[in-house]
Amino acid sequence: MKKIIFIFGFFPLINLTYGQTFSVGSTCCNYNLINKTFTVNGTPCSSPPSDYYAFDIDGDLAPDLKVSSFNSPPCFAGGVQSKGIMITSTTNCEFVYSTAVDCPYRYPANLTFGSSLNSSLNWSITPVSWNIGQASPYLYYEYINPSSMSYTCSIKVNPFYVGFKKVIPSGDTIYGWIHMDTNFPGKLIDYAFTCGTYTAAPPSSTITTSPSALCRGDSIQLNATPSSGIFIGSGVNGNYFKTKNLAQGVYTV
Repeated sequence: MKKIIFIFGFFPLINLTYGQTFSVGSTCCNYNLINKTFTVNGTPCSSPPSDYYAFDIDGDLAPDLKVSSFNSPPCFAGGVQSKGIMITSTTNCEFVYSTAVDCPYRYPANLTFGSSLNSSLNWSITPVSWNIGQASPYLYYEYINPSSMSYTCSIKVNPFYVGFKKVIPSGDTIYGWIHMDTNFPGKLIDYAFTCGTYTAAPPSSTITTSPSALCRGDSIQLNATPSSGIFIGSGVNGNYFKTKNLAQGVYTV
């Protein structure tokens, strides 16, 4: 009987999805340098002037995130005044929030440069309205009412990095960061974002089948580690290598 010598390797052909490591400050893709200082010189007794920057992250040309600054000076001496810097989304983007209550709400957290953006962080959608102890959209907020109370909330240490994410219809998650100077009226310096998952290359594998030589007409079950995947090559039928119709030689699986 003629001997058929074969050498084979295992190649998983399934899509393997891994969480992508995208870090605060990473400029690997979708990086945008803005350097916009907001201008909000208010006029008393008028609608609060505001300045903003909005941008799209999912390619549908509709803005997903908006960073804005506003200033509402008092109408008269001793009147109420307020000013602040906000970050909002109308498309269900989420931001990383601090777990601490400060004056008297929770605010977007200042993330450490180089820290990983992933699903384990404290994510929250910026609300339209909020109560004490709940998330609010302010990166900075100052309220002055001489007749009752005044407070300045969410004073940040600069540089300030906001983390954001959005789950898109495909089920993928876009992660990103925004770099701010939160000294009023504020400055949007730069931002970047990317998808949080990707299809990775197949992992290394090891063939565990033996022997490595068969005679014509023989067959052998193929085994490998990891077990997920499929075998391909001449003589392969499912998880078996069959020599019936093969000539003598070396075959790669």
